Amino acid sequence: MNILVLLKENVKQLDLSAKALQYSIEKATLLAGEIANESDFTFEEADIIEAYSSRIARCSDILIHKVLKAIQQYDSEIPGTIRDLLLQSEKKGLINEALFSWAKGFPQTTGWYL
Repeated sequence: MNILVLLKENVKQLDLSAKALQYSIEKATLLAGEIANESDFTFEEADIIEAYSSRIARCSDILIHKVLKAIQQYDSEIPGTIRDLLLQSEKKGLINEALFSWAKGFPQTTGWYL
């Protein structure tokens, strides 16, 4: 299959996934204002939170494993680790702060996040 056709299909899939995620964000935001603690969750409310977290994972998966990898193939880059893919994508300006920016405060000598 032509890589540009594949990329176009993957971007459409990402767009649909992002719309579903936006819907879950809105529902979860409303829910967060109504519930004092997690022991108050009904099964329906737990489903809202589960859908939200699942949709975050799905969007991330489509972006990384489909869209960014298709761009990498189009650019004829040598496949590497996901870390390499994220760094390359960051250099191209496709994403920002790719490499675990949340871990900057941890000692780098441990290497656990590298």
